[in-house]
Amino acid sequence: MRTRHSKLHGTAHYTCAGADPAVKWAKSVIKGAGEAGCRSLATTAVEMITWNSGEHSTVLYKPQPLVPVAGGEVLSLVEGTVIKGKYQGHTVSSPGAQLTLNALDCATEKGVEMIDGPSTLVIL
Repeated sequence: MRTRHSKLHGTAHYTCAGADPAVKWAKSVIKGAGEAGCRSLATTAVEMITWNSGEHSTVLYKPQPLVPVAGGEVLSLVEGTVIKGKYQGHTVSSPGAQLTLNALDCATEKGVEMIDGPSTLVIL
């Protein structure tokens, strides 16, 4: 279960509830790279968020720990900072259960190629 240099890419669609009633939803693209494995994640990523208002936010996520849970799956506890656009300077938390269809791939040379799961975006 070694780590490998990995590229990270994903998309998200968020339904929003908060202090600003004009913000109803957001969509995003996230990209990053670093060392990743089934028990550790040392990647840096940037998420580009587009709000329903047409405004944008850029979030920088730095390496965060993974918390192992049952069956070889992990829980990511990701924190970042809005570095540009709407909510600039705010802290972002994005916890989520990241699941793989075959956790036993962790023990293979190829490793896990994809994880998926629900996530929440919390802007503090």
